Amino acid sequence: MFWADEMEKAYYNKFGDDMSIDSTFHTNKYALVFVPFNAIDHHKSSATVRVEFSSTKDADSYMWLLEQFLKAHSNKQPLLDLTDQDTALKQAVDSVFYQSKHKLCMWHIMKSCQKR
Repeated sequence: MFWADEMEKAYYNKFGDDMSIDSTFHTNKYALVFVPFNAIDHHKSSATVRVEFSSTKDADSYMWLLEQFLKAHSNKQPLLDLTDQDTALKQAVDSVFYQSKHKLCMWHIMKSCQKR
């Protein structure tokens, strides 16, 4: 399932050059993967440009979600994308956002280091 209304489309059109894409697994009664797409606005604040849910956390599901994202946003790819360390998400981003430069999110890296 994916969702983006006209306001989120306008945010992406204006601020979508740099994107943050997370894959947070929620262990609620529906066990859905919550995938928010965020951009940074001119106030250096996070602007949500899309919210997606998936029932699985694999590269094929992420690829479908990212392809739907591009369809909703006139095939405009971000210049830079930040993701967590999910290898399936990285594989999908590299495949679908082939024009984008991929980086790992430092917050997620530091959080992983703290667990060890």
